[in-house]
Amino acid sequence: MTMTPIDVLANLRAYLVAQATLTTVLTNAAYVYGPPGFPDSVVSSMPCKLITFLQSGGAPRGFQTPLTNARVEFRCYGTTHIEASLVERTLASVLDKRNNSAIGSNCMFSASKATEASFLTDPSTDWPFVFVVYDLIFNQTVV
Repeated sequence: MTMTPIDVLANLRAYLVAQATLTTVLTNAAYVYGPPGFPDSVVSSMPCKLITFLQSGGAPRGFQTPLTNARVEFRCYGTTHIEASLVERTLASVLDKRNNSAIGSNCMFSASKATEASFLTDPSTDWPFVFVVYDLIFNQTVV
């Protein structure tokens, strides 16, 4: 059996943008990485409600196995820390204890919160955000 490497960030983004509960709260879409990687149109509207995320641990990119573990850091932005907290709580509602959620044609995952939410301010932009980390497990096989 030939295994294709699981693209954690692409699969996670596909899952997040498909969640109406989350997308109705966000001003902009979910983005991989963060400032200064935002498109100019997003930067001009910041601060606003949006999510950025980055894989910070787990299997190396391209590691071929039916299961891929990943630790992902999320920044949930808002115009205030209260608004950023709303974005984080909505993210939690679509990720916490989520098991066997299909992403695409065959990739599924489970998620568990690895840290509690921290209220921070981006040092380069002064934008308020909530920082939280999740451990994700991706599976190439539908269970």
